[in-house]
Amino acid sequence: MQAIILSAGFGTRLKQFTDKMPKVMVPIDGRPLLEHHIEQLKEYGVRDILINLHYLPDIITDYFGDGLKFGVKILYKYETEILGTAGGIKNFENEIKDSFFVVYGDVLNFINYSKFEEYFCKKPNAIGVEIIGKTDHPYDSDLVEIDANLKFLKIYRMG
Repeated sequence: MQAIILSAGFGTRLKQFTDKMPKVMVPIDGRPLLEHHIEQLKEYGVRDILINLHYLPDIITDYFGDGLKFGVKILYKYETEILGTAGGIKNFENEIKDSFFVVYGDVLNFINYSKFEEYFCKKPNAIGVEIIGKTDHPYDSDLVEIDANLKFLKIYRMG
């Protein structure tokens, strides 16, 4: 299993922290947020990690290198301009081997990736699974319309 960790953003809402570092490198409990993602993915058997870069990429690559000291293999792709979620994923199309996770590097989560994969595999027509939740900042988020059974109906691009 592989994972793409989207890490190219500027972190403008965290400007006081991100003037000198990418938002995925902001420390949480003494370690970069991105390290928490890598450790969590590794815990659930993901050892092949693809990371897109844009803003201050050397800070990320200098810290994580090829991933060996973290027990994973990391491949980076630099985006000369930010490509967004779909573009960031497409940039890795030649490296993607099969099913893979997409992780937003700036969102701290505690997902059991084994159960997530198990759920996804039970849905033969699914092309993806997304966690949907309420937000207090809908104008810089994409909104998803769901029915009473949580079935995905439509996505509204806000940004």
